[in-house]
Amino acid sequence: MSVADSGRDSVLEAVLASGVSLPSPSQSLLHLREAAADPRMGPRQLADIVEQDPVLVGALVRVANSPVFYQQRAPRSLAEVIALLGATKLLGIAVSSALRGKIPGVDPAIVDAIWARSADVAACTFQAARRSHRRDLADPGYFTALVHDAGLCVMLRRFPLHAPMLRVAHPAEFDAAALAFDAAAGTEHAAVGALIVRNWKLPAQISDAVNLHHTLPQLSHVSDEVAALTTLVALGRRLADGPSATWETWAPLAERWLGVDAALLASLEIPASAAD
Repeated sequence: MSVADSGRDSVLEAVLASGVSLPSPSQSLLHLREAAADPRMGPRQLADIVEQDPVLVGALVRVANSPVFYQQRAPRSLAEVIALLGATKLLGIAVSSALRGKIPGVDPAIVDAIWARSADVAACTFQAARRSHRRDLADPGYFTALVHDAGLCVMLRRFPLHAPMLRVAHPAEFDAAALAFDAAAGTEHAAVGALIVRNWKLPAQISDAVNLHHTLPQLSHVSDEVAALTTLVALGRRLADGPSATWETWAPLAERWLGVDAALLASLEIPASAAD
């Protein structure tokens, strides 16, 4: 049984008792999820589905043309964009785009800042994975990082008066602000995000990593794969946000699970513009 399942009933009860309403996936996203998992569906077939959602098309093109993924020339078609990104990143971007559209009535500047930071963390996570011992986690790491703070945005619908708590002067202060927001709301945004991932029937390892991204001690109770994925996203946050006191607790795990020691971390320092 995964961490996302163990004790989930009590977590779900707490979330529901708080009044937080979990969003449901659209039929178009469910269709895309099924298609992306079908090995018979190539980039052209996936493009036929994606082109029905102009917002998603725009998001995919922006990511494909970002410094992290841009190659020698820009993709000339939506099918080429999807071929460049791959099915896992396609689905991750689709999920984040869909969730972003389900946050009405909340200060858009704060919501935009949360998603922009998640995109920065995702880009750094992807690049770091490709330099680590776990290159195979680059795509799931990107997906996880994109949605790791989705629970915050959903909680903001229920607790909009607490939104100013998430305004920070420096990115390195954001995690502490998010935990303070949790305390004020009486609900854990990591658990809310994990429940969204699970309820949308997305990969269990991503749900587990989202659930654990602030609770490092629990890593001793999960699979090596989830421990590595959770640590990879923590590394992405370190690279996107800069040094913080919390990184010192993750650093030994980064060396253990990813082969990233202090010297490699120094070489991984990624300019903020790389995630623009």
